[in-house]
Amino acid sequence: MRDIGQAKQLGLGLWIRGATPNFHTQTDIVPTAVNVPVACGGTLVEPGDIVVADDDGAVVVPIKLAPTLLAVAQEHAEWEEFSRIRLAEGGDMRLYYPLSDEARPEYERWRAEQGPA
Repeated sequence: MRDIGQAKQLGLGLWIRGATPNFHTQTDIVPTAVNVPVACGGTLVEPGDIVVADDDGAVVVPIKLAPTLLAVAQEHAEWEEFSRIRLAEGGDMRLYYPLSDEARPEYERWRAEQGPA
């Protein structure tokens, strides 16, 4: 990446190997295709894939897995909310984080009381 100082000021996450003063006309790197599969960090990224990223890194989710990702993420967020509530009430960390098999029935009742998401 070039202009790294300005890029950092944007406040966006950057996942790069390094900075260079060069720009595309000073190298042999010229884009030759758009909306095609690419390899990024050793991972295949196809058009339409979902990229989820934060300061810890990035993950690529194939678009066909989006419904499964949504369901798993929703349940995870729900049990974490349940666990936060129980821990704030003085609950035992060993039961609620991560959610134990022993606490799961209690979580399921709580979830049913919350109504549809």
